[in-house]
Amino acid sequence: MNNTIEDFIVHHIAEKRGISADDIQRDADLFDSGYVDSLGVFNMMMSLEDEFGIRFIEDDLINPGISTVCGLAAIIAGKRSH
Repeated sequence: MNNTIEDFIVHHIAEKRGISADDIQRDADLFDSGYVDSLGVFNMMMSLEDEFGIRFIEDDLINPGISTVCGLAAIIAGKRSH
């Protein structure tokens, strides 16, 4: 299931940044790599909430996992399993 979530995140970033999905490293820091900025992450979170029927809470925003595609997918998968 995480691969589907990861694929969605990668394609979302690629579309918004105008880059190839193949160029996005799933374990790279999204912010340090320039894939997202503060506004971009807000928009991405809203899209992820809509797509996967979840809601992010404040604790999610300080979770270190939120900074990579893999970590973000794991957070979403955890929310979907509850």
